Amino acid sequence: MPEPSFWTFALVFSHKQVISQVDSLSQVSSEVGRARAWLRLAFNDGLLVSYLTAMVCDNVSLAVHYEKFAFLRDPDKRDLCLSYLTGISVYTFNLSINVSTLNRWQPRPLVLAGCWRQTTTEVDIGADVAADLVEEVLPAPEFVRTLAEPIRDGGPGSYMRRG
Repeated sequence: MPEPSFWTFALVFSHKQVISQVDSLSQVSSEVGRARAWLRLAFNDGLLVSYLTAMVCDNVSLAVHYEKFAFLRDPDKRDLCLSYLTGISVYTFNLSINVSTLNRWQPRPLVLAGCWRQTTTEVDIGADVAADLVEEVLPAPEFVRTLAEPIRDGGPGSYMRRG
């Protein structure tokens, strides 16, 4: 699975305090993790639109870090993205940033971003095993009494006393 990272690109535009904060996270140990933690921190601080605006204005850095067909280098896509992000900037985020799961990409976001095509292998061993299973049918329980009958204290004809 590919592990795309934008951490080196984010470093160009980040304040030293932000870089130190991300580098000091005890659970984040990879470049992918630092990039994803930086992104969450930008959401939490309400600075993502500012960062992206600065990033798209720096054509030299964009050309160094991204291919010509990249999302950030497409003016229409990036302007649409910035308008969406501006719309959600009224909300306050409190995303966790010191999380070990940030160290690796999960397959779904990479597939959605077009970075990776997930291949799945069909396994029919389970179908064979399932066909051999026999469902055990338990007999219906025999009811000793109905709700209309009183509860008996073991001996025939004797009733439990309440006291």
